[in-house]
Amino acid sequence: MYKIQKTLLIFYILAIENINSEITNTIPKVQYKKEAFQGDYIYFASNENFKKLSLLSTNKNPIISSSPFKFTVGNKIYYIAFMGITPMIKEGKRKIQIEFKNKSYIKEIEIKKFNFKKTKISFNKEKAKLITQKKSTKQKEQALTLWNIIGNIGDTTIYHYDALVKPIKDQYVITSHYGDLRLYMYGNKKISNYTMHNGIDYAPFKRENTPIFAAGKGKIVFARNRELTGNTLIIQHLPGVFTIYLHLSKLEIGENKIVSAGEYIGHTGNTGLSTGPHLHFEVRINGIAINPDFLLNGMLIDKNKIINNIKRIE
Repeated sequence: MYKIQKTLLIFYILAIENINSEITNTIPKVQYKKEAFQGDYIYFASNENFKKLSLLSTNKNPIISSSPFKFTVGNKIYYIAFMGITPMIKEGKRKIQIEFKNKSYIKEIEIKKFNFKKTKISFNKEKAKLITQKKSTKQKEQALTLWNIIGNIGDTTIYHYDALVKPIKDQYVITSHYGDLRLYMYGNKKISNYTMHNGIDYAPFKRENTPIFAAGKGKIVFARNRELTGNTLIIQHLPGVFTIYLHLSKLEIGENKIVSAGEYIGHTGNTGLSTGPHLHFEVRINGIAINPDFLLNGMLIDKNKIINNIKRIE
């Protein structure tokens, strides 16, 4: 009798495990980005709320995580989470984990290689000091303040769905691209190790005092001077999605103001750690700097694509 009960118990456990396996291998009513370049971003969207989206290491530990926010279309509610893919993530097949209230799913995405180039940047004596000297208490406080803004979802308002627009309308040259590995020099002496450039540097032909425009509709969440980045503006477009504008000639617009895509927000300058008048332009998703080109050429939330894919499953 004991052997029969034990056999039935084992059969029951195996049956439960099989059911759970079938459940966790199927994700109904979702849409997600299945491939991305290094420096790109992914998203996961569902008509069911979920707790967290995580990129997993080969040991199945979360490397990067992000939380969802909701957006509505008509009378329907959907949930979406964005995640920036840093250039430090190696190319190849990777796993993402999506945590719902009572279940968790694993899906596979592909990270594609993006080629980054090495460059050298020369500074004069005054600017070189900003790199070589120990970070001041003020710089540390400024870094923490900045991270507390761009490292959080913040305001849950959705200001902008569409592709971003270029922040410079005048003719320009790009002097540094996103992902450039830069070695800082003073004369013939190296004053740093290679560091990654987190944005795009636009140097207008007119150089100083060239108008700068908001890359998308959003709210000014930061408008202050910083030692390293000079006059700095940050605009939030979606929960956790920000554009950053550095080295402005002066601050002409205050915090909490709502701006439209293409609205004037300031002029190029040479403030902070800068070798000449230009605009350093960044896009951050939950604190991670991504290549702005991916959002200058694609929508932040392609509502029709997401909804149509979800409807096909429904």
